Amino acid sequence: MFETLGFDDTTAREASVWFALALGLGFGVLAQITRFCFRRAVVGDDRRAAAGVRFAALATAVLGTQAAVAVGWISFEGHRFMAAGLPWLAFSRAG
Repeated sequence: MFETLGFDDTTAREASVWFALALGLGFGVLAQITRFCFRRAVVGDDRRAAAGVRFAALATAVLGTQAAVAVGWISFEGHRFMAAGLPWLAFSRAG
């Protein structure tokens, strides 16, 4: 898919790194501008407003991921958590 975006000479791994860097930079700039802070939702004076921003960010991430799956940009078909024989008790073990 990354070839259709103009990454003809780039491998999938390199395209992923460039995309992650751009996305991280974008989120960092946006967080700096909006003064986004997860900690403020727990101990800040304006906890309620900060918690609303936190949940809006979570909802955006979930909806964005599901939209990317629906459009076909990403797929979780080969992910290990989608396997039929997933050992659910393995999640409760301490690392």
